[in-house]
Amino acid sequence: MHLYIVMFPFRRENRETWKGSEQRARESDSTISKKNNTARCFGSFFFSPSSSTLSLSLSLSLSLSLSFVHQVTEGTDDEAPTLPTEKLRKLPANAPEGTACFSVALSSPLSKSSKTTTLDVLTVFTRAQAPHPARIATGQQQRVVLLYSATVPSPYAIEKQQTVVRMPGKVESYENADGPPEGDAAGASPAATLLSHGPTSEPRAPFSLSPGRVHFVNNAPFAHAERLEREVEVSHWGNVAVRERFRPLANVGAEHRGEWSRLDFSANAEATNPAALQALGLVLPPQARWFSFRDEIGNISSSNMRGGVEAEGVVRTGGKLRRKKSRKVTPVEGALYPRYPLAGGWRAAFEFGWSIPLNVVAAELTSEDRRASLEREETAPVSAAAAALSGRRVRLTLPSFFTPVRDVVADELSVVLVLPEGASRVAHYLPFEVDSAILGKKATYLDTTGRTTLTLNLKNAVEDHGAPLVVEYSLPRWRPAAEPLMVVAAVASVIAAVFLSSRVDLSLDGGGGGGDDDDEEEEKKKKKGVVGSKAAKAALAKAS
Repeated sequence: MHLYIVMFPFRRENRETWKGSEQRARESDSTISKKNNTARCFGSFFFSPSSSTLSLSLSLSLSLSLSFVHQVTEGTDDEAPTLPTEKLRKLPANAPEGTACFSVALSSPLSKSSKTTTLDVLTVFTRAQAPHPARIATGQQQRVVLLYSATVPSPYAIEKQQTVVRMPGKVESYENADGPPEGDAAGASPAATLLSHGPTSEPRAPFSLSPGRVHFVNNAPFAHAERLEREVEVSHWGNVAVRERFRPLANVGAEHRGEWSRLDFSANAEATNPAALQALGLVLPPQARWFSFRDEIGNISSSNMRGGVEAEGVVRTGGKLRRKKSRKVTPVEGALYPRYPLAGGWRAAFEFGWSIPLNVVAAELTSEDRRASLEREETAPVSAAAAALSGRRVRLTLPSFFTPVRDVVADELSVVLVLPEGASRVAHYLPFEVDSAILGKKATYLDTTGRTTLTLNLKNAVEDHGAPLVVEYSLPRWRPAAEPLMVVAAVASVIAAVFLSSRVDLSLDGGGGGGDDDDEEEEKKKKKGVVGSKAAKAALAKAS
């Protein structure tokens, strides 16, 4: 059985819970994130067991695009399995223009005798909140407008539904709500405000909409990377280097109007410009090391890193040397402070880099795993001999496909994996689809044919795309030693050339071809030698 989910492209973050029992929707709950320009929705829906397909559409605006559809889980517990999703090309006949439809394969088909099943669907949309007013002066609060639908535009009739919008700040105005805003005592934020719609008492027709609008205070900075380039360079000499280039990072909130004083901002940033972006938080693996933070001017020293792996070693206690027995392992947490705060409408380009040991993220597959990996790639049985000839199979598991920097949205994301030279049969695995995957070559030092590269491109990426990226490739066992052998051969060639050059006579006194003058000189020497020999004979004869 397949579950069909239809989404309007409205750039917001949604989470839906489905239950298959009766063909009616019972409850829907939506919230709005205060960290960035996104929104969340939570819902519970009950459908008849006899239905073989199911569709859902969630809408804010038809002019915006969908970012993320993933984490479709069956069951209410945290360890529920994730179901595969697939985007459909053919939409329902009565679906409005601009919808997106996804098919979800259930673990077991629903029938009349089956029990209720619960499905959690997480979808992510960005730019859900529009600044209003678009420009603010120093000291003004940032206010935003959220457009949404109080009812789920499902292709099925909905008998009952309730929608609750949770906002991080004060509500200025609202439309189409069943009551005034209320405080959320149970919410994560003490300043959260609730706005309720329903529960509805009359059935809703398929694809029916109930437009809603709310205007509220949200002083969170909206950090958007216009283009984020992540380059991961893999070296089988023990290191994986990651470089992330923000080109640039912009605050797309309400634009700052008028003069801006660094002195006043430093004295009281919350009152001067509360929506300014001052720092970027990040979380890295415990083994992360060798951090760098630069922009076009040079190194930026305003960064803070803490945590990581405290290696075992020898310490002096009580005048004696003792070896540590404990090992502290914690994630590396830190903050990046740009060279200047980013007010609304401001932007800055910078680069952040770090490294991780190869043995932490890479492992060589066994013979059986190697055969299974090649079969997934080629979708055909692979013999043991063919798997052995393919060389060793390496599985690289990167901690995250998306940047570890928090509360950032990337309009364009490009992840480039620079694999060792000679890598072949490259395959990648992600729980979601990317826009394009391109294999190429990159020439670096000591390369002959160039290093294999895998480029993954994705538009409108969010933190929920931070799933581990698994890459598998084949590499001959002699390849890691190719570059050292080239260096040794080059050094040996230089030494041999120097030795041979010292054995060759390159002086100008050597006998090369002479002219007429040289011949006359040789003839004079011969004559002198003949005359000298005759005189010597005569003197010898006289003496005797």
